[in-house]
Amino acid sequence: MYESSVIQHFIEQGEKKAALESLIVILEFRFPHDEVQLLKPILENIEELQQLRQLRLQAFQVSSLDEFRSVFHHREMNLFSINKYVYTN
Repeated sequence: MYESSVIQHFIEQGEKKAALESLIVILEFRFPHDEVQLLKPILENIEELQQLRQLRLQAFQVSSLDEFRSVFHHREMNLFSINKYVYTN
């Protein structure tokens, strides 16, 4: 049982790494490399695989890096609000 949870953890970490790398590649393809590099440390701190997947889709849809930042900031604020509600109630 322990072995399967360890394996599952490594699989999830691999999926997260792949989602992050593909998100950064998409952003660098569409927008100036230097500007994307400024976002990279922030993106690397995202723990939720689903959030990385959603941001990857947004990276295709936005028309500017500023728009992506706005979408990202909006998602972060919503996540913060949800977590705050869960932990205080």
